[in-house]
Amino acid sequence: MAQNDRTTGLVGHTGIKAPARTATTANIVLAGEQTIDGVACVTGDRVLVKDQTSGVDNGIYVVDTGNWSRSKDFNGAYDIVRGTVFLVLDGTVNQGFWQVSTNDPITIGTTSLAFLRSLENNAANIDFLQSGSGMIADDLQNRGRQVLYLTDAMSVAQRAAWAAGAEVDITAQLQSAIDSLGDSSPTGRAGVDILISGPGILSGTITSRRRGIRLVGNGWGYRRDTGARRSYLRWNGIAGIPMLKFIDCYIGPAGVSRLKLMGNTAAKPSSAIEFNEDTANIPNQNIHLEDVYLGGFSGETDVGAQFTRGIEWTGDPENNSEHLFENVYVTGCSGAGIYQSAVQNVNLRLDHVVLYYNGVGLNICGAVQGSNVVFLGNTIDILQPFQDDSASPTNAHIEINGYYSELAGRMADLAGVGRLSLTGQFQISSSLNADGKIVKQDGISIAYSLRLQDFRFTQGTAPAGSPHIAMRCSAGGSTQRSIILDNVSGWALLTGGTNGLDVAPRLPLDRTYVYFRENQQSASPVPALVAENFLQGNQFGQVLATFDAHRRESRNDTSLRLMDDFLGDVLADQWNGQVGSDPQCIAPTVLLAGAAADKFGGVVRLTTGDDAGATMALNGSQLDSGLNWGSWFAGLCCEFRIRLSAITNVAVFIGFTDQVAALEMPFTLAAGNALTSDAANATGVLFDTAADTDEWCLVGVAANVDATKQFSGSAPVAATYENWRIEFSATGSTNASAYFYRNGVLVGTVMANAIVGNTDLTPVVAAFSRGAASRNIDVDYVFVQCNRF
Repeated sequence: MAQNDRTTGLVGHTGIKAPARTATTANIVLAGEQTIDGVACVTGDRVLVKDQTSGVDNGIYVVDTGNWSRSKDFNGAYDIVRGTVFLVLDGTVNQGFWQVSTNDPITIGTTSLAFLRSLENNAANIDFLQSGSGMIADDLQNRGRQVLYLTDAMSVAQRAAWAAGAEVDITAQLQSAIDSLGDSSPTGRAGVDILISGPGILSGTITSRRRGIRLVGNGWGYRRDTGARRSYLRWNGIAGIPMLKFIDCYIGPAGVSRLKLMGNTAAKPSSAIEFNEDTANIPNQNIHLEDVYLGGFSGETDVGAQFTRGIEWTGDPENNSEHLFENVYVTGCSGAGIYQSAVQNVNLRLDHVVLYYNGVGLNICGAVQGSNVVFLGNTIDILQPFQDDSASPTNAHIEINGYYSELAGRMADLAGVGRLSLTGQFQISSSLNADGKIVKQDGISIAYSLRLQDFRFTQGTAPAGSPHIAMRCSAGGSTQRSIILDNVSGWALLTGGTNGLDVAPRLPLDRTYVYFRENQQSASPVPALVAENFLQGNQFGQVLATFDAHRRESRNDTSLRLMDDFLGDVLADQWNGQVGSDPQCIAPTVLLAGAAADKFGGVVRLTTGDDAGATMALNGSQLDSGLNWGSWFAGLCCEFRIRLSAITNVAVFIGFTDQVAALEMPFTLAAGNALTSDAANATGVLFDTAADTDEWCLVGVAANVDATKQFSGSAPVAATYENWRIEFSATGSTNASAYFYRNGVLVGTVMANAIVGNTDLTPVVAAFSRGAASRNIDVDYVFVQCNRF
């Protein structure tokens, strides 16, 4: 019984009507049994009549052998309103949901009635959902992500096949549905989900361009007893092209969810999913893969190498925005499970990802952050979970918390500017490579770092003397290296015969930093590691080692350091202060008075004179130490944190110089950016407002021969601290090269012949005023370090 609304007189079935058997496609005679839209209508069938010459005659009628009559639920004063919905069950053209589109009030027999599709969203009518004015369309358009049902674009026979669990080729229907959305998602919308609720076949690539389209299944569960499964896409096309291709999808998120993609061992797609950018400055952005399975289950008919690659990026370098892969399983790739080409620099987040029996697990050129990542198997090729084989160095950065690898030949193989950090991992190696290296760096251009924490290795089998971890650099390789092992157990850690750091040929390890803490190592087949092994066969090296072999801790500090935060009330004995002749000059002094922010944490202030003569001899103030540092020392570096009270009419130098006997400004600049070096040997950074270019300038002089100066592109900011670090590449008695870092960022290029390789040096801060106003130079700390040996 219908529920009455006593206020309006509406009844409970006003919103939704009983289904109609079919609907008209043109004006008809409202009498007799007849065929409408391919359906043979017989007495008692309900028919939606919507195309009469007079719209007053439209409505839902009951078929009779004589004259038809209006349906009793479509004949009263309160039976229908704008938005009343009903289902048309059958018909070649009109099957689906319809709704009344005539504005209220409606009087049957008087008001001209009109109807439009409501929830139907097949390929021919998707535009209604995007721009239609009906109640349901309006609701869908303003709700956020829209949902389109692929079944609405399929024929009755196809839907019946899906209902029976049979495969259906949906290539044309799926591509048509995507194309009907236009060149982008609706303005202001969050995108569209296309629901694929059965087993589909793809005979060609499905392409989505510049759309926030997500293909959504209803899960990819598999019953081994019957072979039944819920939703998947299986490839039945030619080899060498992708199954799914997202192009320039900057409106998002686009992607795939709750769906399985299966390739074909006889005609492998180039990839299951390809992200491509073919238009400059329009990258794929915010791609999401969630609950996705690529490949076949064991026991299925077509199992093995089904894809060349699982997921890959192609196209222009801008293809680099954030992507998220969550609960993703990739198997059956003859190449990489996840692959980026050399030009790509993709930022990728992995969460609960399994890469199983692929040629390479992960080939990355960009940044990867993840948790709970598993690599299994090497039956197709040696599994290299982390590999960067780009033609030119890129910033490969991999950081994963929760890592497991089994039956892997080589855990990692990085090139370029690589950083690998793994925390909370378990690594099993059944057979190592011939060179025995689990982690190696080869042909590296600038820098790399390795960090393993809470990591366990098992022995497996390997050539005698092979290490579990070894870092290798070929000729022309890295100049900066950092290795941290924290709570790592295994055998032959960081050994390669006699050398912990296997360098071929013997390159100086002048900026290699190694730290060990609470690590365990067996005594066989390689003797327990000792810190000296890292330097054996190499003249230079920097090792900061704390290693626990069998939980017996030994320490070996091989570095010399000077670190002064200038705490206390006077300068320590190792510092000297010199000033010019102007009475306003003040020797370097620890700040005790003034604002707390100025003196907090220890600060030394140099105060220049204010004589208009504007020379170092008149207005200079200088802080230096003893000549305790040799330019030939490996690992030599210095670091200063300073601020200038003003950046006008001033000259400031920080770095190393070769004398402490007299007040001296090692370098100055003049009009035309002309450089004058007063020191015989010095290297550092100079700011001099007498130059045409008011920027920090990188300078050096070796035996009175100036190195090529470089302007940094940045100037100091008044009353603002900044950090400068200078590192030297020592090569014995020959001239050393210098690297400059401002606030931790490398500035300029390596400076060749920055300083003579056999010179005694001191750290120095020197400044003078170039006008009739005094200047303050505050030094927060000075740090100097080199190798002891």
